[in-house]
Amino acid sequence: MKDKYESIYVIVTKSCQLHCSFCYNSFIPYFKEKDDSLIDPIQTAKVIDKLNVSNVIFHGGEPLLYPETIIEVIENVKNKNVFFSIQTNLAYDELNKKQLEALCKARYYGTSYNLDRFIGNKKLEQKWVNNVKFLDSFNISSGVIFTITPLQLKEDPKQVMKYLIDELGFDSVTIERVIYPIEEQKKDPKKYKEIYKAIDEYMLALYKYCPDKKKLNLYHSVKNCIQEGASMLPNNCHEFTCTLTKDKLISGCPSLESRVNNPSHKAECKKCNLYQFCQEDCECMRIVCAFPKKTFGYIATDIIEELDEQ
Repeated sequence: MKDKYESIYVIVTKSCQLHCSFCYNSFIPYFKEKDDSLIDPIQTAKVIDKLNVSNVIFHGGEPLLYPETIIEVIENVKNKNVFFSIQTNLAYDELNKKQLEALCKARYYGTSYNLDRFIGNKKLEQKWVNNVKFLDSFNISSGVIFTITPLQLKEDPKQVMKYLIDELGFDSVTIERVIYPIEEQKKDPKKYKEIYKAIDEYMLALYKYCPDKKKLNLYHSVKNCIQEGASMLPNNCHEFTCTLTKDKLISGCPSLESRVNNPSHKAECKKCNLYQFCQEDCECMRIVCAFPKKTFGYIATDIIEELDEQ
C-alpha cells in the first residue's frame, strides 16, 4: 500500500435496500459476506488524514442508510480541504433530518439512473425524482451515473439527456457501460460483443443529443486522451485511488476486486489503432472489446476541431 492517494472510497455499509441486476456489487466476493458491521468513524477519519487524500467518496451498499456514521467521519477529519461526496440511490420516501445533514455537510452527492431499476416500479422512480428535486433547492452539487444496459437501449437517448440535464438539473452526467462478470462473457463472447456494439451506438447518440457536452464525462475523458495521450478510462486506478472497508484498506476502486484474475488482452488488441486510448481498459474484461470505438472517434474529431480553433 502507498502512503498517499488522491481519492478514497469509504464503504460505509454493504447493505442496500435495492438489489439492482446491473450493480457490480452482485459479483464481488466482499459484498456476499454475511458480516455487515459498519466502519468505525473515528478510525476512518484517522485513515483519511494519514493518507492525505483530496477526495472522499462515501460508498456502499447504500451509505445514507447510516447518515450518523457519515457525519461523524466528516466532523473528525482534521484536513478541512478534503472534498466529500456521497453516492446514494435516493430510494427513500422522504429524506430524514440526519440524511439531509450528511448531504449538506458533504456538499456533493452522486446518484444513478437506469431503466432497469425503475421499470415496473413507478413508485420507486417517483421517490428518486422527488428527492432529486428536493435536494436541488439546497446548495448541494450533484452528479448522476447513467449505466447503459440492454434494457436501457429501448429508451430514447434524446429524451434521456433532456431529462437528466434540463429537467432534473444534474451538474454532471457520467455515462458508463454495464459490467458483466468475466465468466458470463467466456460462455458467450458473441452475445456480449453485440451488446457492447449496441451500447457504443447508444453512447454516441447520448453525446450528440446532450444539451451541454461539457457536463459529460465522455467529453472530458476523450479530451484528456487527445491532450495528454492518456487512456479513455483509468487503467491505473490502484495508483491514485483506494477503498476502505470495515476491516481493510485496498488499492483501487470498489469494483477492482472483480478484475484481479482477468486474462490479458489478446495479441490482436495491441494492433488496433485505438489501443493507445484503450490499453488495459478495466471495464473491457479482456474477453470481448467493450471500447466505444464509434463514440470515441466522433468525440475525438469534435475535440480536435475545438483545439484547432483555439
